[in-house]
Amino acid sequence: MKNRYLNIFVITILATVISCSTEDGVNGTDGVDGIDGIDGRDISGKGFISISGDMSNEEVASLIAETAGANTHTLVVENTTNLTVLELPQLTSLVQLEIRNNERLQQLSLPNLNATYQNALISGNDALITIEMPVLNEISGNFSISSNNTLSTIIINQLARAERLSIGTNPALETISIPALVEVIERLRISGNENLTALSLDVLESAGSLEINANTKLPIITIEGLQTFGEIRINNNEAITSINLPALTNDTVVDEDDDLILSINNNLNLNTVNLPALTSVSGILIRNNQNFTTLNSDALASIGYFRFDSNPLATSLSFPNLTSSKRIVIEENETLTTVSFPNVTANDQDISIVENQALVQIDFSQMTRCENIAISENEGLERMNFNALQNIENELSIANNIKLTDISFPNLEVLLQILFISGNDALTSINFAKLITLGSDDAIQTINLRIVNNTALQQINFPALTTVQNSDRFEINNNESLTTISFPVLRIVGNRNSSNFFPPRFTISNNALLANLDFSNLATIHATFEISRNTALAALSFPQLSSINVVDKSIALEIENNDLITSISFPSLETITGSSVEIVIDENMLESVNFGRLTTVRSVDIDSMVLLTSVDFSSIREFSTLNLSSQGNLSTTVIDTILSHLVSITPAISSKRITLSGVASVQAESQAETLRANGNTVNIFD
Repeated sequence: MKNRYLNIFVITILATVISCSTEDGVNGTDGVDGIDGIDGRDISGKGFISISGDMSNEEVASLIAETAGANTHTLVVENTTNLTVLELPQLTSLVQLEIRNNERLQQLSLPNLNATYQNALISGNDALITIEMPVLNEISGNFSISSNNTLSTIIINQLARAERLSIGTNPALETISIPALVEVIERLRISGNENLTALSLDVLESAGSLEINANTKLPIITIEGLQTFGEIRINNNEAITSINLPALTNDTVVDEDDDLILSINNNLNLNTVNLPALTSVSGILIRNNQNFTTLNSDALASIGYFRFDSNPLATSLSFPNLTSSKRIVIEENETLTTVSFPNVTANDQDISIVENQALVQIDFSQMTRCENIAISENEGLERMNFNALQNIENELSIANNIKLTDISFPNLEVLLQILFISGNDALTSINFAKLITLGSDDAIQTINLRIVNNTALQQINFPALTTVQNSDRFEINNNESLTTISFPVLRIVGNRNSSNFFPPRFTISNNALLANLDFSNLATIHATFEISRNTALAALSFPQLSSINVVDKSIALEIENNDLITSISFPSLETITGSSVEIVIDENMLESVNFGRLTTVRSVDIDSMVLLTSVDFSSIREFSTLNLSSQGNLSTTVIDTILSHLVSITPAISSKRITLSGVASVQAESQAETLRANGNTVNIFD
């Protein structure tokens, strides 16, 4: 800020002087010809000088001698056709400098220029070979040297401080040396100099923004003294093999989210980045460096955003002293085998490790808290360590890691939104020993638990989980080797006030070997309920389930095509609520059904291929349709029991449809007549 005030102060002084410089000298007392000046000229110079057209070197030199001086604040030399040499010894400081599109200009010399204050542009001079500014010490504002096709030499050996300096697209330039530059306040850009082979910034200590881009022959970048920075971008330099910033300690950006502070991209031959002293940085991006192998940043303790992707020769990533991070993304690194962040204790946003084909192990063994974790498409992944993790604020997704055999989060207690485990072909067990709560009342995303398409998965164990809140999906589907599902203390699934776009669902389906299902304490489900196509399941029991609350779905409870099920028991289920709800049960081997405490449901449809010997709806009072026209028939005792209960209901029921199959007793036939007399439709098929 002090520098900006200084710039304004200098410009103000110059403007004040300029207001008097457009006239010749005023009457004087000691001039040789009676005028305060020489031959009627003001030797302090005019404020604004513009040169263009076909003036010769001599004509321009004469004009400069006559008009340039200490008061000159603006010089514009453009579109000249004969000028080959431009020397401006009279100028010591300028507010505005423009040297552009001069067809034959070869040499530009400002031997006494010490400072520039607003805009300086040297551009489009196709014949320009040399720029000499040997005493230039300070640049305030913009200074750009660009698109000069034959420029080979820039002499700025005394430049110590620059606000914004750009040297770009000068195809003949081979060397850039700024040996005295200590500070870049805002930006230093070196870009598009296709023959640049040497860059020297020997004493540079701090830079707001440093950009070194698209210099296709530059072989190495070494800046020994650079300590602090706001942003560094080193991109598209095909020949660079190493980047060395040995003194770099930290960036100066505060509270910037996902800002790519240190960006190293698309450097074809880059193999090594040395940042041995770097301790903290807001963001690092290393992407698409085809020969990159080594990142030396062992001192790094704090990082905001770290992204590492498409570096096909990198084999390991290790940050042994890193303790905190915000976001980590590691993607599409073909030979990467190890990812190690062993001392990170907290990650404030995301960890995404995706499509690293050779990755074998992941270590976040000390991390206790994270917002999101996504680990997917890592074909070689065998091990991951999140043993200290206690809290995931949003989502945990583990998908399509075909060699991963075990998923264990032994200390995870809270996961506030989504658990998604899918397509891990070698996975045999899932264990969340301490997870208590999944989801939250105010979760924005509400697909809470999905464990699907894990072909080798045998066991799912959530021994401490009590609540799955605000869910629109509780799915355990298509795990063809799964034998055991255990949620022994789970009591609530879903949210009574759910306003989700899709109706919430609780489904367990297509698990061909599933034989053991433990939901022994589940009391409430705010979702449609489906258990289907689990062909090894012999019995189904939800002993504590008392209510199912359905949002805009006709089938509230559906149990079908579980080939071996003989008994279904919901002994505590009292209410099924929703706009239009049904129970549908279709099983080949079903013999026993228990809904002994259910009072209200719109319709019931039960079918079995064998004789149903026990059907308990002894508390039902409110319903529209009771369809028990089972293909295997009901036993006579079951028919007697059902009709006896329906006749006993007071006040007497009417307008109900009741369909039974089997041999009815004389008593049952009489009770059926009573029900018909009360306005019900009763059919009994033998």
